Amino acid sequence: MRLERNRTTILSFFRDVIGAGNLDLLDKLAVDDYDEHVALPGQGRGREGLKRRVAKIRAAFQPRHELHDVIVEADDRQLELIVDEKFNRGLTPNLIAHVEKDDYEMGLHHGFKGMQIACSALTAEALKLSNPVSVFSRSTEAHNQDKVSMGTIAARDARSIVELVQQVAAIHLLALCQAMDLRGAENMSPKTQVAYRLIREYVPFVDRDRRMDTDIEQVVRLIRSSMLRQVVPF
Repeated sequence: MRLERNRTTILSFFRDVIGAGNLDLLDKLAVDDYDEHVALPGQGRGREGLKRRVAKIRAAFQPRHELHDVIVEADDRQLELIVDEKFNRGLTPNLIAHVEKDDYEMGLHHGFKGMQIACSALTAEALKLSNPVSVFSRSTEAHNQDKVSMGTIAARDARSIVELVQQVAAIHLLALCQAMDLRGAENMSPKTQVAYRLIREYVPFVDRDRRMDTDIEQVVRLIRSSMLRQVVPF
């Protein structure tokens, strides 16, 4: 329940406050004594200070944050926590298979290092494409028209973003399955086990370096076909 409430709050902050500019919603989302650790000049403290901060950011950048922005950003940052041995609470570096210290293969494999790099690159591309295409509108027809239709361009960008989000989500799911195998698959919840078993029907455990683009393609197919959603409804 608390996790769902936090998720709703975060989505509302990015979509309704940052994206749509509903600053009054901060009265509901933020605590009264909110304190920004790195405040903007003249921001002030509390909710009113947060409102001034958001207003300054919107005035400077005119940001828009949609659901796909939140998904790719969250998946990319969560992947960092999973593959980084400084934060993954005992999992192996880059989720490599367990290797004894005196094994000749110690240090030879990269695990999910390349997957994380790919995930960050895909995330950056999706966020870049999320910028409003209207800022590139130009005069045309002998300067008779000061705006041209950007709808078809925006539609193509949206299609590309959806594909990028699917690839990022696939990498994230593959990393989670790898982490479960390393940690102990028996510790999974029943619903997680269902999703895990479905993915493992198509993609095996990564025990040594191999090309993984086909792994991503397999999981993307599961996402596009709604097979994952059917076995684990949400």
